[in-house]
Amino acid sequence: FWAKTAGDGQPCACVYSHCLDVGAVAEATAGALPAIVSGILPKGFAALVATHDIGKICPGFQIKCPYWSEKWRARLGLSAEGHEKRHAWVSQKFVASQYSNPPRWLMAVGGHHGRYLCEDAKPLLMPFAPASIGDGVFAEKRQELLELLTAEFGPLPDEQSVAKGAR
Repeated sequence: FWAKTAGDGQPCACVYSHCLDVGAVAEATAGALPAIVSGILPKGFAALVATHDIGKICPGFQIKCPYWSEKWRARLGLSAEGHEKRHAWVSQKFVASQYSNPPRWLMAVGGHHGRYLCEDAKPLLMPFAPASIGDGVFAEKRQELLELLTAEFGPLPDEQSVAKGAR
């Protein structure tokens, strides 16, 4: 699944490598911060940052690239319409689904382009139509990517560690 395209519109970076890069930058940035600042980052923050684009593994985002769409839309049986296109929303909802009581700070995942998608935590649990965000192979690959990212960066933060700012 592509995450970035080159100037010619061809896919040039996959979601997996992009998320790994972003997680690694988060870790490196934390390492360069003064201890008084890095000390308030919760354990698992790099994993959380790395998940920011996991929602790009959805039909609405993937078919935005004509090259990808031509090659895969028919093979995966995707229609041209009816898919959620806001990958940040899909990322937020997917990451929220990993918690029994999603914390409000998960809005940061969906707000990584500068617009928050909800004002309180309750909408984090709103169900999404599996077909609109991609069920089957899309759902499997989102889960697989989460497992790869947490294997690399550790588990996602728990609610208490973020609330306390503990590392």
